[in-house]
Amino acid sequence: MPDHFGIDFGTTNSCAVEFDTGSRIGDGFGRPMPSIIAVDPATRDRKAGREIWNRRMAITDLGGYRVVDSIKLLLEKPDQSPIPGFSVAELVAIILQELSSHAERARGIEGGIRKATFSIPVKMSPAARGVLREAAGLAGIQVTAFVKEPTAAVIHAWRDVCDRSFVAVFDWGGGTLDISVVEIRGRSIRELRTDGLSEAGNRIDWAIASMVNRRIMKQRGLAKQLEELPAEQQDDLRYRCELAKCDLARNADAFFALQGYDGRHEQVILTRDECAREIQPFVERALDRLGRTIKDAVKRYDAIDEIVVTGGCSQLWLLREMLGNDPRFAGRYMLAPDPEWAVARGAAILESRPGAFELAESIRLELSDGDHIDLAVPGDRPGRAGTLSLQLVEDAREAHILINRCSMETSERIPELSMTVPAQGFLDEEIHLRHELTSVQTFRLEGRSKALSGRGLADLVAKESGELRFSYQLPEGF
Repeated sequence: MPDHFGIDFGTTNSCAVEFDTGSRIGDGFGRPMPSIIAVDPATRDRKAGREIWNRRMAITDLGGYRVVDSIKLLLEKPDQSPIPGFSVAELVAIILQELSSHAERARGIEGGIRKATFSIPVKMSPAARGVLREAAGLAGIQVTAFVKEPTAAVIHAWRDVCDRSFVAVFDWGGGTLDISVVEIRGRSIRELRTDGLSEAGNRIDWAIASMVNRRIMKQRGLAKQLEELPAEQQDDLRYRCELAKCDLARNADAFFALQGYDGRHEQVILTRDECAREIQPFVERALDRLGRTIKDAVKRYDAIDEIVVTGGCSQLWLLREMLGNDPRFAGRYMLAPDPEWAVARGAAILESRPGAFELAESIRLELSDGDHIDLAVPGDRPGRAGTLSLQLVEDAREAHILINRCSMETSERIPELSMTVPAQGFLDEEIHLRHELTSVQTFRLEGRSKALSGRGLADLVAKESGELRFSYQLPEGF
C-alpha cells in the first residue's frame, strides 16, 4: 500500500506526492491546490481548494462565509486566528484534510494520507512547527519528519546535480524566499548554509496591483489608494495581476478586464517593461540574499557548480534575465523540473527512507573561561538528549547560558540561542540543564537553579531553536 508521502504546505498552493506510485495530490485538475479556505463560523461549514479560489468573491457573498488565503502565514501567529471559534491549527487542518480526502477520492488511496514528511521554510520557528504538527494531527496525518523546502528541492533534482560538489537552491514561492547551499558527497547532501526572506510572490502581486490601481485612478483624475477599495475588489485585482504576471513569463504583454472596479469597468494591458519597474527591487534583494548566502557558505561565487531555481517565482522572466546577466552567478543556474511539485516530491523521497538524516554541525555550550562543551555533534539523530550541571563562578542572581552552532570544517561560531536562568546568587551554585535534539529537528534547552527549584521558587526556563543544519543520505534507485 502506498504510504510514502511528502507534503508541501505552501503559502499560495499546497500539494502532496506519493513516492512509490508517483501520485500527485492537488486540486483534481492536475495542479497544486490553492491554500485558501472558506469557513462559516456559525454553521462551522468549511470549504477549501480550487473551488474557493475560483469563486471566492461569490462565496463571500453567500452569507456568513469568511475567506482566508495565504493561510500558511498564520502559523507564526497562532494566537491571531481570523475566524472566531477556530484555532489556527483547525484552519490549517482544513487544507491538509482536503489533500488527504483527494488522495482517497481521486487517487484511490485507502484512508488518504496517514503519515508524511513535511517541507518547511528555512526560518520557520519551533512554535510554528508545533502548530503545523497539531494541524496535521487534526487532519489524521502523522508528521514523521520535517525538511527545509530548498533542501527538498535539491533532492528532487538529484539526477541533475548528483555529479556536482556545491549546489545552491533558490526556492522563491508565494510567501517566502528560501535558500540552501549544500555539499554533495556520494549520495549524501549536507546543508552548509540556509537563509531566506519574506519578500515573495504575494508581495510582488500586491506591488503590481498597486501600480495598476494608481494608473486607473490617475486616468480618472483621482488619488484613491488600493487599500481604500472594498476588500473583494482588492482581492480580485491582486488575483488578476498574479495571472497576468504568469502570462508575462511567456508573452511581452498581458490583458485582463475588471468588472465594476470602483464603480466602472476597466480594460487593463500590462507590459513587461512597466511590470519590471515594480518587480526589479524584489529580484535585486532576492539575488543579493542568494549571493550573501553563497559567500557565507563557500566564500567564493565560482565555487558553486549549479544554482537550482524553483518555486512559483522561478517563472519570472525578469529573474531569469537578471540571473543570466549577473556576473556573480555567470549563468550557472537551472530551472528545477516540475517546480510546482519539486518540494513535495523531495519530501516524499525522504519519507521512503525514514531516519536518513543526521545533524551536520556541532551545538556547543560556551563557558566563561573560553572553553566549550559539545551538546550535540555531527552524526547525532533527532531524539538524542542529555543533562549536565554547571556552577556559578561568581555571586550572581542569574546564570547566562550561550549556545553556538559550529560547522564541521571551520571554527566559525554562529550564535544560536541565549538563556538567562534565575539563581539564588552564591558562588558554586548548581545550574541544571537538559538539552534535546527533537523529533521536529529543533534544539531545545531547559535550565533551572538547583537551589531555587529545591525551595519551589523557580520555574523551568526553556528555549528552542530550529535553524539547524542536517545531512541527508539518499536511497538507491529513485
